[in-house]
Amino acid sequence: MRNIQTQEQLDEVRSRLDAIGRQPDEERRREAIHDPPSIVRTGRPPTQRLTGPTEGRPRGGGANIQPPPASQSAARNRCGLCHQHGHNRRSCPQNKEGY
Repeated sequence: MRNIQTQEQLDEVRSRLDAIGRQPDEERRREAIHDPPSIVRTGRPPTQRLTGPTEGRPRGGGANIQPPPASQSAARNRCGLCHQHGHNRRSCPQNKEGY
């Protein structure tokens, strides 16, 4: 900028700088923007696979992390001897051996 002495030289420098500033915009307009290539992964999609009991929240089905409430678990107990609900073989009133 120190070598510029006349208005003509200043106008010439400005026009060159403007041309340089517009050049990337024109190049961007000419280039077409494409979608990224799609990747086909092998195996079951992670959202559809069954999760194990030690993994976090169930995604596609599988383990439930929270145990059932105590009132429901007592109703599910069924004795192997008398097949009644609420106790097991060890605490069955009909068990004479004490298993």
